[in-house]
Amino acid sequence: TMGLTILHPGLALSVQAPARSGHARIGVPGAGPMDPVAMAALNALLGNPVDTPALEFAGGTLRVHVDAPLTLAALGDGYALDVDGHAADL
Repeated sequence: TMGLTILHPGLALSVQAPARSGHARIGVPGAGPMDPVAMAALNALLGNPVDTPALEFAGGTLRVHVDAPLTLAALGDGYALDVDGHAADL
């Protein structure tokens, strides 16, 4: 089985899916990702349906461990990506 473990969540880490409007009466907020167009584009780049949930964080240091190979897409400004302690090309 493939798993992803959050080692350090950074600042405001959350799992985001596209906004679900029209369900406030049953307690489901509209919310959604900070940049829904970017999330859809990254999912499309990975070959996922555009409404596949994604990890989103507002900054700081996000550290994860994966126990199998995976494809990762990252979008944003002002961050660095390291893989096994080595800087990755962005």
